[in-house]
Amino acid sequence: MNQNHIKDLLRKHFEGNISLAELHELEQFFLTQPKETWVKMLNEIDVPQYFDISKSEEEIDNRLQEIYQTIQKEAFMEKPVLKLNEGKFQWKPLIKYLAAACALIIGFAIYFNQKTELPQEIKIVTDILPAKNIAQINLDNGKSIEVDSSKVGVLYKDDQIEVYKSESGEISYRAAKESDGVPQYITVRTPKAGVTTVKLADGTVVELNADSYIKYPIEFAEDFREVTVEGELLFKVASNKSWPFKVKSNKQQLEVLGTTFNLQTRDGIDKTTLIEGSVKITVAEKEYLLKPGDESIVSDKVNIKNVNTTEKTAWSEKRFVFHNSSFIEILKEIENWYDVEFVMEEHLDLNVQMVGEVSRRIKLRELLNILEMNSKYKFEIQERRVFVKKNTAN
Repeated sequence: MNQNHIKDLLRKHFEGNISLAELHELEQFFLTQPKETWVKMLNEIDVPQYFDISKSEEEIDNRLQEIYQTIQKEAFMEKPVLKLNEGKFQWKPLIKYLAAACALIIGFAIYFNQKTELPQEIKIVTDILPAKNIAQINLDNGKSIEVDSSKVGVLYKDDQIEVYKSESGEISYRAAKESDGVPQYITVRTPKAGVTTVKLADGTVVELNADSYIKYPIEFAEDFREVTVEGELLFKVASNKSWPFKVKSNKQQLEVLGTTFNLQTRDGIDKTTLIEGSVKITVAEKEYLLKPGDESIVSDKVNIKNVNTTEKTAWSEKRFVFHNSSFIEILKEIENWYDVEFVMEEHLDLNVQMVGEVSRRIKLRELLNILEMNSKYKFEIQERRVFVKKNTAN
């Protein structure tokens, strides 16, 4: 038993950079070792505050059970409930992938509405890790702070501001002295293959997906709170009926009092999905009210529809969820999460519909294996480019 190796796996688990194979190894170790071993190991590494081991015997048992349940949940994702769409889709059983991928246990299935055939064995050049907790913080004074998953505690401090990162990865800040009336701003930006969480001065928590940013003042104005965003962000706004919260994005301005919503603003389209509470969006001086379960899509016009909100926020739970998603939409998500570029062979059908669910914690090659075994495509990784070809083997 190599305890240093297990400690490394635990660190990866808490940082969100662990593979499924490593999760299974961690789970087996958990099942075979006494509580005392786990307590000792957890006390010897940096863990998120939520998982701290206390001195109480009962609390230790509870904390260990929470850790184990988290590992187990990540290692064995539930199979999605999928419906065969009136015979239009062709299903390739999951067991085929399990055998080919050396028994990786991933609850996933994909349906296709096409039957093209075509080419080639691929040569794996490398593998790529999933997104991790990294970001860049830019201050008005020109200071730029790089934040990686290993940095915890005070990230930056001067006579104006103190920026802090908790053990759970949440970035927060406080003004070092009273404002002189001139707003000072912070911009937090995630690169491709990077995610982070920001806690604003009012208690609002914002999760940033890969390739996103949020700009906000160190201190909000007395009559309203306002931030500017781009990319994809999940907001949990601190409720205050007398202090409206406004979000400026590409196509709209959004206003809430206290609510949870997902906002995606990319490629000239704003999508707002309301989880709970209420949201008012303003587009070209016209107002629209959303109720929980509504999603507004703003481009050249405004379209509001009812959606499955669980699918829209799955990214924050480290899951890919495809619900009749087109092949090109899926590839865009993968590009963003792994910081890769897909290069297509000519004459590929990029609008084929897919349904399924898979963890975002796995390495790129594992994800591509799943797509290969359930599709008519073949993928070849070359550095940070992925070549997509037709596959005649299936």
